Amino acid sequence: MGRLNILLPKFIWCNLKIYNMKRLIEKSKIITIVLFLLTTSFTWSSINEIMIDVPVSGEDLIGTYDYTVDGVPYEYSKGVIIIGKQKAVYTVKIKLDNGELNGEDVKVEGNSITFNVFIEGRAVAVELTVEGDGISGESNSYDGTFMIKGKRRA
Repeated sequence: MGRLNILLPKFIWCNLKIYNMKRLIEKSKIITIVLFLLTTSFTWSSINEIMIDVPVSGEDLIGTYDYTVDGVPYEYSKGVIIIGKQKAVYTVKIKLDNGELNGEDVKVEGNSITFNVFIEGRAVAVELTVEGDGISGESNSYDGTFMIKGKRRA
């Protein structure tokens, strides 16, 4: 009997060691899975942040620009282009020394805008692109194609 009492605690002690080792392995598996999921979620959120930072709208177009056009009559060679937005509709107004012109059929795609104006009864199609504080593009009319360039007012 005495010998059984000595062996029994060793037997129980060995089983406890094995039981604790199994629990430790289970915990390490759970910790590994949790770390994997956390790493994956941080990586996924980083990818989403990069995608969110890319500008998508034409809001950068809105502003007032001083512009010049070469090769056109003096009264149309310089002026101010005002691009605005009322509710969901973009608007264009061109201010000249002798009056104002309103843009019609205004369309915005990314950082580009197209519209038509009527000068002396003739349609002029205008295509402009904004990059930073600069604006550039061309106007097409019966008289030809003319390059437009300008800068945003501060």
